[in-house]
Amino acid sequence: MGNNGMFLLDNILLAPAKSLMFIFRKIHEQVEGELQDTPEKLKKELYDSQTLLDARQINEDEYQRLEDNILARWNKLKELNKKQ
Repeated sequence: MGNNGMFLLDNILLAPAKSLMFIFRKIHEQVEGELQDTPEKLKKELYDSQTLLDARQINEDEYQRLEDNILARWNKLKELNKKQ
């Protein structure tokens, strides 16, 4: 078995590990994307909070806490965008 045969054998043996690493990278990218705030995500959270308040599923105090949190994150996002 020459060098080409060894490389082929290495590729066959490492294929499952490489596939798993590819899957883990994709999962990581997806999670990172979901964790990062975007204007669209924050707008949706604010809208959803208002909807919950209108449906009386949360009270004014809970809504105010949610809104304060969302607006603080919005301001942080704007500051980060200014620095870039």
